Amino acid sequence: MNQETNIPIPDAQVYLSSIAGQHEIECNQLGGFATQMLELATYEVYSGKWGYAESLDTINPVETTTKHFFISHQYKDDFILNNSWLVGGQPESGQWERTIPYPFDTESLAPSTDVSGDLGNKCWLTQNEIPWPGFEDLNGSTTLTSPPMDLSDMLNPVMEFSYWLMTDSEQETGGLETYLLDHNTGDQVLIENFTIPDTTWRSFLFYPEMHLEDLSNVSIHFNATDGGNDNLYEMGIDAFIVRENLVSTEVMDDIEVSIYPNPFDGELMIQNHERFETYVISNLYGQILKKGRIEAGKINASELISGVYFIQLKGEHELSLTQKVVKH
Repeated sequence: MNQETNIPIPDAQVYLSSIAGQHEIECNQLGGFATQMLELATYEVYSGKWGYAESLDTINPVETTTKHFFISHQYKDDFILNNSWLVGGQPESGQWERTIPYPFDTESLAPSTDVSGDLGNKCWLTQNEIPWPGFEDLNGSTTLTSPPMDLSDMLNPVMEFSYWLMTDSEQETGGLETYLLDHNTGDQVLIENFTIPDTTWRSFLFYPEMHLEDLSNVSIHFNATDGGNDNLYEMGIDAFIVRENLVSTEVMDDIEVSIYPNPFDGELMIQNHERFETYVISNLYGQILKKGRIEAGKINASELISGVYFIQLKGEHELSLTQKVVKH
């Protein structure tokens, strides 16, 4: 169910895991699934859908007749669920696959687990399987593309993921190319090409609005390639997330700028407002609720319900400041 609205989410994905077995289930149009097929055991329940953050709970079919699982809006994927990322390319071997990493004998070659602290134990790998890393190593190129995302309502989105890359090549002919795709125009922008071996999980982040103006229909796209040689190449992707960057983006030249009172009831005042022209109010999930021009250093937000909000002030030359406020 939608955590913000308590409305069922159709076609949500569920992964159940216990000592008795594992089950992957797609919910019906009412967001429900049956437990009659489950063995008598306590299950870990991972639930989610693209555009929602995955959640973890438990269920025992013997003790529980009906239970609700809540997920909240966010583009976040730890890859325990099948959220329909698109795999492409025709390598001789090493196609991207969503799987549990094989526990390699030599930890220095590649991580033997997925990213620590994320949900579940799966990630995307270039088919590194038994009996040793490189047995099914990448020969050719293989692509991995996320489902589309609409980030247009986010104030200052940050896109982040973890990766690793293993190779025995000294020429760095292959690599992991990372692109941002605009489905509206067909444009793709190269964000980074990882070529230097890094055999532990490393986090990488970037700001999509620095690369594309329209973020209403975008995807992240990875192209893993061995560069057309016989060298060993293996790669991994995990812990994808899009979040708000809520840090002010400009130093205010020692001029104190604040929004008050905080907490507030209806009207907000802006101290030293002269450098700002417009405002945007969003909730904790990055959804824009109100925007407009600043009039006489005041913002009327009386129609908002009680809760926590972010107010972004904007001025000339990309001047921006964001502050968290609370309404009684």
